[in-house]
Amino acid sequence: TLGKPVGSEDDLVEIFVRAKCTVTERGRMINLKQANYKPLKITGRARCMSDTEAGGVKGTIFLGVARYVVEEEMVDNEQIGVFTSKHSVDMKFVETDHRMSSVAGYRPYKLVGVSLYELVHAQDMGNVQHAFQNLSEHGQCETGPYRLLCYGGGYTW
Repeated sequence: TLGKPVGSEDDLVEIFVRAKCTVTERGRMINLKQANYKPLKITGRARCMSDTEAGGVKGTIFLGVARYVVEEEMVDNEQIGVFTSKHSVDMKFVETDHRMSSVAGYRPYKLVGVSLYELVHAQDMGNVQHAFQNLSEHGQCETGPYRLLCYGGGYTW
């Protein structure tokens, strides 16, 4: 965004951060040394403002929202096509949840040792690799929809 011309299209910005939270689940305040880190996902748009825009704001600005990323949120979420998995550094499955059977027909134990990259459709590989780059840089990621090779052949979203 820094090198973009003024008035060009907004850039989508999506980052994961870990922040210390000094408020407990019950609303009590604790000191900073006792506080735990909480993962946050910050999503928004960056824009290069011109000198002539109303309000006197110039330079690059960011407008976005932060939301708390909760692992249990994913586990309790029973959306069709949503599953969780754990992977080794080379993206080979270490563990998957039971919903993988309903999504793509694989039994969870059948995928142990198989690389996720072997199952993702070639046209979706760039988006998946970008999400996992965030994982390596920030320790957390969320993938958008992608096509996954099914056990019986074909792909599912």
